[in-house]
Amino acid sequence: MVSAIRGKFGKPFIIALKPPGDDGVAGGIDLEMASAINTLLAVHAEDFDLLTSVWGAHARSLHLHLPDAHGPRHPYPEDIKALRSAHPGIAASAIGYLTDPVERETALTNGTSDVVFLGRPLITDAAFPNKAAEGKIENIRYCVTCNSCWRSIIEAGALACDNNPKVGEPDEHFVAPPAVTSRRHVVIIGT
Repeated sequence: MVSAIRGKFGKPFIIALKPPGDDGVAGGIDLEMASAINTLLAVHAEDFDLLTSVWGAHARSLHLHLPDAHGPRHPYPEDIKALRSAHPGIAASAIGYLTDPVERETALTNGTSDVVFLGRPLITDAAFPNKAAEGKIENIRYCVTCNSCWRSIIEAGALACDNNPKVGEPDEHFVAPPAVTSRRHVVIIGT
């Protein structure tokens, strides 16, 4: 199938494959089996451009696929490095709880990956890449990995974001806080 797609569209059309890294299910795919799968894919490396290993499964280990603040930040760099070391000629990408431009730059410069993907951070701030490239990191509206976007898609069939009320609207990337016209003292009381 990949060869047929490459034959139809040629280069520079980018083809990225997303095989499992570790599905986190007993008796399922672990890093050793993932490496064996990548070895089989590597036979046809001329037909694709990139491997993106994914974590977890749509079962008891979905939390691995969408890591959040209940676990470590960017939990998979060592596993990504291990998988890519067996096939150094194939570009690899990093995914999984990378919500900060510095984390992304680190993944690109420390040997973890050749590409980093933005999923949830783009939902929270569509201008994330531009702000990062312009050095305006302080203006980024950060994803807090609450995964309400996924819940909304599954339950309501529509995209929503707790931190971006204008998600999906044509002008969402122009949103700026309104200018303050008068000063107030605000006290937040709670536990």
